[in-house]
Amino acid sequence: MVKKRIAYVIGQDPGDRRTWSGIGFSCLEQLKRFYDVDIILGRSTLIEGTIRLCIMVWRKLCFSHSLGNFINIVSKLKGRRISRTLANQKYNGIFLIGTDLGAYLKTDVPILYFSDATFNLMVGYYWSNASKISVRQGDMMQKRCLENSTYCMFASNWALDNAVNYYGIPRDKCLVGKFGANVDTSSFVHAAPDDKTVNLLFVGVDWKRKGGDIAVECVRELNGIDKSRRYILHLVGVKPPYKIKDSNIKVYGFLNRNIPEQQKLMISLREKADIFILPTQAECAGIVFCESSAYGIPSITYDTGGIGDYVVNGENGYRLAPGSSGKDFARVISDLLNTPGKLAYMSRKAQEMYSTELNWNHLGDTIHEVLK
Repeated sequence: MVKKRIAYVIGQDPGDRRTWSGIGFSCLEQLKRFYDVDIILGRSTLIEGTIRLCIMVWRKLCFSHSLGNFINIVSKLKGRRISRTLANQKYNGIFLIGTDLGAYLKTDVPILYFSDATFNLMVGYYWSNASKISVRQGDMMQKRCLENSTYCMFASNWALDNAVNYYGIPRDKCLVGKFGANVDTSSFVHAAPDDKTVNLLFVGVDWKRKGGDIAVECVRELNGIDKSRRYILHLVGVKPPYKIKDSNIKVYGFLNRNIPEQQKLMISLREKADIFILPTQAECAGIVFCESSAYGIPSITYDTGGIGDYVVNGENGYRLAPGSSGKDFARVISDLLNTPGKLAYMSRKAQEMYSTELNWNHLGDTIHEVLK
């Protein structure tokens, strides 16, 4: 049977596993399951890049709001260029990642747009210094992109609801497609927990935003209130901005999964972890929660952004109210461990959630159903 042909429109090379935390690559692999895929990159040409640089310099030097009308000129140029490319070939559908690429796309081919957030949600959440004119232009481009798309897929209900309630997109053209885990657990068997030692795993590259200080406070509190166990915190991703002299805190720094030794260490840390702790201040979705569930590790985090679709209270983890202290995290973990059978139950539920919904094949099936 001849496969249908899909155009994959994205800003950076999806073949590079570093693109959008590997999401671009995983989406490409899923599309290939069902379709012949042509990748159409939306990278800026030399002219587009020069124009963008000039606009940024002029705005900085002149502080001129009159330049706001030209802030999206690069998006227009990209849209026209990609539209011409699409017109020269015959496609059955378009899978689109990139608001700036979709805002001015003109085509009769149906478009499935995919994102983990909207522009409006990012302002004041991830971005704290956006000017009024940038917000106005960004909102305009986001709305155009959503309206241009036949269907809009979001990685969480948090993002979907904003598209509907803020941008006025009909709910029946929006749906949720959850991220998956970038791990291979085919040979993994969860080890029985050690009653005397509890391993807490933290994975994050931004110490402040991911709540590194809260995790440190949590493990110290646990070791202070519970002398029957030893709590060890394993910090992966980034080194703390200060020296930690504590034998119960192990610092590994960034582990590159493309280096066999470091990948082996990361797998080992996940295999022996009892609880995943990530007091993240801002998170659109979080692949790390999918990966923790894949290894049967309950996640303890904040109730923020789109995490609610990935961590369900009392099932595969707990979401604490934003602003909760390290002591609050310690209390939740202590209650979890001291409730007979609770850790084992949550570990099973985590793996069930991974098997049924927090995996890339499930997202691929969802994408396929829409594109059909």
